[in-house]
Amino acid sequence: MVYPIIGFSVPNHNIDLHKTLVVNLKLFGLKGGKIMPIIIYKNTKIYSLGKIVFQCPLQKGLLTIGKLDIKSQGYTKFNNK
Repeated sequence: MVYPIIGFSVPNHNIDLHKTLVVNLKLFGLKGGKIMPIIIYKNTKIYSLGKIVFQCPLQKGLLTIGKLDIKSQGYTKFNNK
């Protein structure tokens, strides 16, 4: 299944759209909400966002957090203070 995310398709249905949108809006404002430079996958627990700075122009999918592969188990814990 493919989910369109504001201009591009992501073939993995394990993306948590709610967390992705909230994180991008909190860190980058409306510009980040439209571009979505950070993609958050399901089974990711976010404890603290802190501040994230990219030294390049924002573009879709610069950082992915929590993408699981065959060997992955459990949750990804994200704590950026």
